[in-house]
Amino acid sequence: MGNGYNPMRWNCELKGCYNVKQRPKIEIFADCFPGRINFGDLDASIVEINSRALLLEWKGAANQIPTGQHLTYQNLSRTGLLVAIVVAGNAETMVITHLGLYVGGEFTGWREANLEAVKRMLKRWAQRARELPAITVRKALPQERISKLEIDEWVADYEAHEHEFDELRRYAGRSPPGG
Repeated sequence: MGNGYNPMRWNCELKGCYNVKQRPKIEIFADCFPGRINFGDLDASIVEINSRALLLEWKGAANQIPTGQHLTYQNLSRTGLLVAIVVAGNAETMVITHLGLYVGGEFTGWREANLEAVKRMLKRWAQRARELPAITVRKALPQERISKLEIDEWVADYEAHEHEFDELRRYAGRSPPGG
């Protein structure tokens, strides 16, 4: 194994099952979004280099991608700023059987692969992302952003939880009380 910068820091033998003890119970947010939209589970990770993102999604088998994930990866990859690589295999043993890519709004389909093939693909993506110039992102147009008024309304609804909204206030240009 490599000496990656972000190694797993959880010891299940000492602290118990990570999935039970530390995984956010995202299902409790299901009623916050329309239809069947909700946060994804925790088998996906994302990296960013020079304003380009690579998302790694892990699947147990090379089956059809769930519709919500398929549409999300298709839409997010359309700009070329994000590539999603979907890997099928055994997460415990890290034996990989297949991979598929979302690039330019399209899914390449599954192809047979192994761990070394995926690592080569990730390294090629990282090399290319480093070669490209960083992107200067324009400010969102007024109709594209959440307004300061909306943020203030959200914060007012949760006055008892002021500390949880410090980041939202900073985004809106307001400092937190006493900050």
